[in-house]
Amino acid sequence: FNAKSATCYVTMLELLQRASGELKYIVDGDEQKEFEVSPQLRRAWTSSGHEAQVRMLEDGPKEDDYYFKLLAMNVVAQMDEWAPSQDDLRFVCCYDISPDEESGFYSSKMADIPQGATEVLDRIKGNPLPREDVVSWVLRRLLPSPSDLPSSSNSSLLDDNTSVISSAMSLTSGASTRGRRTRGGNIVSLTAAPEDPYDPNSLAFGGVGKSTIAALVATKEQVRKEYNAGIVWIDVGNRGVYGFTYDEYCDVLSSMCLQLKLKDQPKFSELVNVPGESRIELERRESKMMLEARDKVSGLIRGRRGALLLILDDVWRNQDLELFRFKWKKKKLCDILVTTRVQGLLASDFVNIDFLSMDEGIQLLLAEAGQSPDHVISTSVEAKAIVRECANHPIATKIVARWLGLKHATAG
Repeated sequence: FNAKSATCYVTMLELLQRASGELKYIVDGDEQKEFEVSPQLRRAWTSSGHEAQVRMLEDGPKEDDYYFKLLAMNVVAQMDEWAPSQDDLRFVCCYDISPDEESGFYSSKMADIPQGATEVLDRIKGNPLPREDVVSWVLRRLLPSPSDLPSSSNSSLLDDNTSVISSAMSLTSGASTRGRRTRGGNIVSLTAAPEDPYDPNSLAFGGVGKSTIAALVATKEQVRKEYNAGIVWIDVGNRGVYGFTYDEYCDVLSSMCLQLKLKDQPKFSELVNVPGESRIELERRESKMMLEARDKVSGLIRGRRGALLLILDDVWRNQDLELFRFKWKKKKLCDILVTTRVQGLLASDFVNIDFLSMDEGIQLLLAEAGQSPDHVISTSVEAKAIVRECANHPIATKIVARWLGLKHATAG
């Protein structure tokens, strides 16, 4: 029994204790305690030469089990013969890997591609533009990476932090998170440049591909693995001055639960008409009932294993966004990806989608005109002139391209 065996033993016990606390949270509704570095863990990691990881834990987020699990995996994996296999270690740290019943090989659970994303991409003629630069920006804001996690205040540890987290995350490749992530509550907004840059209330340009980008993100394998508890697509749309009615909101929540394939479907209270009730009184009563409906759905998804992503398409009001911020007590239960033309939407991060580059514009022009990517027009001055006249706007380019395809079909 040496320093390495003690480190492995104490770390595994700590993981078990955290898992027990999570189970009590799910089953009994107990509030999860903030993580604290125990004296036993500090002593064991220090004795085996992992002082840097101890300091990273002390400086890191106290409520984030995910951060602790990454460091624990990194430490335990270095314990030579005392360390469990990588598959067992991933399982203990709540990374879902299970053998395929037919092949016997390990496979990762992935969320299904939401029907809403499929419908958006199906409306595109041919293959959608990859828009890799924009998609990568969105992925950086949604998926965990070394830069997402806090580094120690000690500058000499900065490189060590990055290498430690990167090596720990490499152990999770091919697997997806199974334990509930405390990263829930992250809201990423997809928007565009304002139509009037001098007007703070100006709407962002429409038709630049916000919904398409969101759909492309939903199809990415790394996103489907990360959000293995489910990816839900909800068409919000412009609901006018008053936003959702109670019945509309309940229909959307029911659709969400069906997308998640919840075993227990929610039963919402019925809104009863009250004679002589004013519009203001009705709005107050509807608002209260909608929050109750949201809490009811929160109770159904709070015990769901893994991370959950909501994609809210075409949001116009902060009040509508607030209706989908599901939480249980202080714990936020999902991340949200929003597409919107509203500049002042309350989000934690923003990605501005620019107009098409010249190459992207020509690719779109050829695809929508029904021509192959290597068609002679792809290198012509005329194609560039068309894209330029369309101001590199996707919708304008698509309309002209389809007209061009129609002329080819009718006039040759």
